[in-house]
Amino acid sequence: MPLVNTWGDQVTLELVRQLIEMGGFYFLDKDKRGDFKTIDRLQYIGAMGHPGGGRNDIPNRAKSKFFAFNMPLPSETSIENIYGSILRARFNAKQGAGPQVTECSRRLT
Repeated sequence: MPLVNTWGDQVTLELVRQLIEMGGFYFLDKDKRGDFKTIDRLQYIGAMGHPGGGRNDIPNRAKSKFFAFNMPLPSETSIENIYGSILRARFNAKQGAGPQVTECSRRLT
């Protein structure tokens, strides 16, 4: 992630925020300085991990431009309950699975 500056911003994310908020960029070239370049018909999607381990949090001004939701990883118990019950229902002696298949499906979760 980009470095956080003195004001708590990250330059590249501020450019993304400006693009979303204003619909374009201002030119910085000497001959076009101050002219605005409009960007139309663009959709935005982003993903990120939790801050930590070398990852910085993104500024609140950038967060406010996105609908955000958190999807934590399920616990081992949840994985066993969900996928284990599916495998047990599908691969059992009643369904015609052999003992090796039944044992293998049990070990998968």
